[in-house]
Amino acid sequence: MRLRVLALTVLSTSCVFAEEVPPSGPKRLAWVREHVLNTVAKFEFTQGYDFRKEPEKLRPFLEAIKAQGFNTWDQMPIGGIWNDREFASLERSLRVAGEVGLKVWATLSPPSGTEEIARMPLDRRREYYYTTVERFARLANEHENFVAFTCDDTDYNWSFFTPEVLAEMARRWRVAKEHPLTKGLGPVGVWQEVSLKPGESTYGYLASPVRPAGAEVLIEVEHQRCPYDGVHYVRQDEVNGVFPLLTVHRVGNGTVVRHYAAVSLGEILGDAYPKLIANLVQGAERE
Repeated sequence: MRLRVLALTVLSTSCVFAEEVPPSGPKRLAWVREHVLNTVAKFEFTQGYDFRKEPEKLRPFLEAIKAQGFNTWDQMPIGGIWNDREFASLERSLRVAGEVGLKVWATLSPPSGTEEIARMPLDRRREYYYTTVERFARLANEHENFVAFTCDDTDYNWSFFTPEVLAEMARRWRVAKEHPLTKGLGPVGVWQEVSLKPGESTYGYLASPVRPAGAEVLIEVEHQRCPYDGVHYVRQDEVNGVFPLLTVHRVGNGTVVRHYAAVSLGEILGDAYPKLIANLVQGAERE
């Protein structure tokens, strides 16, 4: 039996309606800071002040953004392609933004916005987005201020960004990005074998075949076919599917952590179980 530690970032949106809001400038930012809470004030255009061509401008540029009331910098790649050069630039931005006190997003260019992407064969184009998201996720593990990625003009590209493609992009992000509750449980996104005692008959209960809605999957497991022979549930080494073992979900001001199995997490996780409990306690203290 194998399990895998995951993390899924879910972004939610909300609308605020008000009268007599300043139309622009510092007064508008001051109004937003006073009236709108828990939102992203994102800045995404260099407007001729391009630190990627002149790196010495990076820190004063981000400091100016922070001083104007923004809390997030959104970086796009030069030319629309995320390559090694652009990732090196993003990593510099993450480091300096962290020192300045800014969060960071990264934005993908859609096929309609970049000719080089549009000319790629379909399979190669999909893999470009998948591997780019994986690289984003690995950077997010190293820089806690890297909180999200997005894509420009998706509404013009729904023929490419199908539900299947978006689901795979989300999976690539969550299997590489660590979650605070699973920190230290093992490498994120890597299958780990779970040892069971000889003759163990409870294998079929290690995962319930459910698909929870609105929750983040923290750990998932393979669910194998285990028919009952009158005495034991006998493993057939045939995987029925991959299902959640542990999920987390925000409810009001609290957090619900749910375990989908008939055997204890301690039995499944073994030596990693005390670390999970410590993470849960720390999470509760932060609440």
